[in-house]
Amino acid sequence: YTSYQLAGISDTLFVIIFPFLCYLVSHFFRALRFYYILEKEISFKKIFKIVCIHNFLNTVLPFRLGEVSYIYLLKKEGFETSKGIFTLGIVRLFDIIVVLICFSIALLFTNLNNYIFNTFLIFFIIILFTAFCSIIFFRRFILEFFKKINYITNIKSVKFLSGKLVEVLQH
Repeated sequence: YTSYQLAGISDTLFVIIFPFLCYLVSHFFRALRFYYILEKEISFKKIFKIVCIHNFLNTVLPFRLGEVSYIYLLKKEGFETSKGIFTLGIVRLFDIIVVLICFSIALLFTNLNNYIFNTFLIFFIIILFTAFCSIIFFRRFILEFFKKINYITNIKSVKFLSGKLVEVLQH
């Protein structure tokens, strides 16, 4: 083999195989995240397949319609729709929190000294943190509120939405 041929093999390894392995590892950790959120009620092999299909469809379909595939595939495995919505919502909420943390850390290293922007950022983080804590610590009160709405109202669409929110919050 000439040095050119060996360089071509290493380039192929670096350009194709290494990114593929990184992509596979990221899917492994995504599947692991869903596996623990679902409290190990499904085998890791099945959730890994679901996550791979879900992420593929999220990439291919417009408007993030691939998110629906996760709920559908979980339903095929015997899970309630509300549990699929809940786990997907929790994962997306954690994703938002991680992005905000990374964004906030990145802002520490910028030269922005804009008072209005910094005030807005702090206000936004406080609102997000308050909403997150409210969902965690006051879930019972929020659940009772939507149960009352479901009991009081006669409007079918409001009754349906509040019923689904009750199911999601119960999980």
